[in-house]
Parts: sequence; C-alpha cells; structure tokens
Amino acid sequence: MKNHIVVLSCLLSATAFAVDNTYTGPKVELTFIHGYTASDRIDMENLVKKFNESHPNISVKASAVAWGTTYQQIGPLVAAGKAPDVLAMTENVINNFVAKNAVAEITAADLKKLGIKSSNYYKNLWAGGTYKNKVYGVPFSQVSVVMFYNQNLLDKYGIKKLPKTYKEFLAAAQKCTVDQNGKKPGEAGFDQAKLATYGWGVSHNAAGALFTAYGAVRSFGGNTVDKDFNPDFNSPEAVKAIQTYVDFVTKHQVSPAKLTDDTAVSDFRGGKSCFNTNGAWMYNFYSDAKNIKLGVAFPPALGSKPSAWGAHTHLVLPRQKDSYDANKRAAALEFIRFMTDKEQMLAFTESGALPTQPAVANDPRYAKNPFAPIKNNLKNIYIPTGWPWVDQVQNAMFLAVENAILGKKSVQDALNDGVKEAEKNVNEARQSLGL
Repeated sequence: MKNHIVVLSCLLSATAFAVDNTYTGPKVELTFIHGYTASDRIDMENLVKKFNESHPNISVKASAVAWGTTYQQIGPLVAAGKAPDVLAMTENVINNFVAKNAVAEITAADLKKLGIKSSNYYKNLWAGGTYKNKVYGVPFSQVSVVMFYNQNLLDKYGIKKLPKTYKEFLAAAQKCTVDQNGKKPGEAGFDQAKLATYGWGVSHNAAGALFTAYGAVRSFGGNTVDKDFNPDFNSPEAVKAIQTYVDFVTKHQVSPAKLTDDTAVSDFRGGKSCFNTNGAWMYNFYSDAKNIKLGVAFPPALGSKPSAWGAHTHLVLPRQKDSYDANKRAAALEFIRFMTDKEQMLAFTESGALPTQPAVANDPRYAKNPFAPIKNNLKNIYIPTGWPWVDQVQNAMFLAVENAILGKKSVQDALNDGVKEAEKNVNEARQSLGL
C-alpha cells in the first residue's frame, strides 16, 4: 500500500501549512502516546512530524507503546498527575476509563472552536467517543473485518460474481470445496478432513469465533448487549446467526473442522481457500503471496443486512491535575483537530486504516486504495463500544462461539452459558466502577 504514499505525502505537505492554527499561545511541549507499533508507526510519525513543522508554537513528542501496556499505566499516571497530554485509545476501553474519571470531556465549546462536527464522521464512530451524551474522544482511525478472496480460484471454479447474500456465498463456497479425491460436499465418500481446496475458513479463534461471528449476529439484527448494556448474545437473532455460521462447518462442510486462525491464514495465502474473512490489517501479508490473485470485498450478508465487526481509536485528553496549564490543553485540542482533519485521515489510510469520514472515502485520491471497493459499506461496520465493560462481554461471547464451532456444546447451550459468564463479569465491573 506504500506505492502511492509519496503522492499523498506531497498533497498533505501542500495542505498542512494552509490549515488555520487554533492555538495562539506561547510555545508548549506536548506528550502523545499511541499504540501504533507495527508498520503503521511510520505513518503516525509522519503525521506528527508534519504537525510539528506546521505548528512552530507546539512541539509534540510521540511515543509508540503497546495498547495493553498503556492501559495498565494510564490509571496510575492520571492519579499521580503525570498523564500524557494526548492519548490514542481503543473502542473496547474508552468508556471504561471515562467511567473511572480518567478521561476529560471535550466540550461543545471546544468542538465549535476547533470546527469539529459529528456530522463529518460515520455515525457509529462518533458514538463510540461519547458517554452519557458527553464527548470524550474524536475518531482517529478504524479497521474492520473484510472478505479477502482469491480470484484465481474463483475463475477456476466458474464463480463469475462476488457473493453478497447468504445463498450466493454458500453456493460459491460449495463450488470451491473439493476433497483430494475430487469429491464435493454432499457426494458419497466426501472427506472433509482431506480437502484439496475449500470455500471459507471458519476458525474457532478470534478472527472467526469473535470478529466474524459478531458480524453475523449484527447481520441478523442481534447484538451483544441489550439497551441497558446487559449481555444479550443469546437472543433468538443471535442464536440463529451463530447457528447459520456454524453450519458452514458442520452441515455444509465448506470449511475444515477445528480450523485455527493460523491455518486459515496459511491456507488462504497458499492458494487453498477461496475466501478468508479477517481483519483489514492482513492485507499486506496477503498482497505479496505468489499463489493468489488477491481481492477485497465487504463480507456477504449472512442475515438480512450487510454487517462487519469493526474497531476504532479515538484521540482523548487524559484527566490532568487542577494546576494543569491551560495553554497545554488548548494546544492538545489543536493537535487533535489537526490529526483528525480530512487530509491527515486520507494520508493515514496508507497504513491500512479505513476512512473515518465519508469525505475521505469519497475523495478521488482514495479510489486507488485497495479497500476502496468497500467504501459504500463503511456505514455497515458495527463496533462493540459505548459501555464500560466491552471486554467482559466480548471475551465471554468468544469462548461461547468457540465451543459451538468445536462441537463442545449446542449453539443455544453455548450462548446461554456464555451470557451467564458475561453477566457475572459485568456485575463485577459494575461494582468496581460504582455503577
């Protein structure tokens, strides 16, 4: 994806200096901590460099720190009055830290001064940075599950159009599935344990049992929590969704049984499977594979509507001590404004991040991005966020779906047991947060 970074960087350089600086105070130094520690670290460093070049009265020192490490440290740092000035925070923890009073509100007056409007962002992303009708973060980046496909195998099996519905997807997956003796699912002697090629890798690890399964639940109109944020992933809609999902393995046999994420990835990269639903972050790993002709599409709708699991980050202001310099707060807000501006967001899509704003997705310069084919479905990305115990719910659902895929329990029993575990964990979270 780096082949046209030079073009975007030049465009960014041309526009960065034209942006109005909302900070007019004395020179200040800010600290910024983020978790972009992989190849996206370079993209982040480029943006910070351009900010510093265009803002002579603000110097930002950025540090890339693993997300988990940051979340262990941020509470004590806030309590000690030593928190960074700006922090990138992921969707699964932001509201937990808000509930712990570790993140400061970005007021309506702040947003107005900065020219930041909720209408500029996809609705689901903006909602992820709000809690009890107050804004605590501005969307910076997002990722989602996408459907990678191998055009070479689609051509081999005569699949002329990408599947968008359940019936189309199942039919395509069945065409792609052939055992080592040339038998197809449903034929006498078909051996699911010895597949030459197969349609879709349904894994029992995170890419399958959590990310893709969540998208299936949303496609059927279900959710992981109810309106009061209580675990609800055993609703009739969720049960139907997960049963449909598991059937691809157990009933239709278009995926190997007991498939792991690692094997699913290896098989797809090796040209053995037609479809692989995984995070957009896998693109660079697949794009240089010699055995496939890679394509990207939005996952087919297993239920009534297209949907995919997503995740995002927000830029937030950690809570500071009462004597915190007002100039530093104003400068930190200017940094957030600059970093979430359309031009910076367009440049950051080079890292593999998806657009957070329709204006970025619809920009002619984005058309060459390998994820441009899914731009019309960005509004159909569903992100489990908005409550303080996202991980407690997600982790329980993950184990429940894994048990169903592996045949350890029926779908209904697995989800019922998962909800019981989630309820226990959520109750503990409520008590610890005083909610």
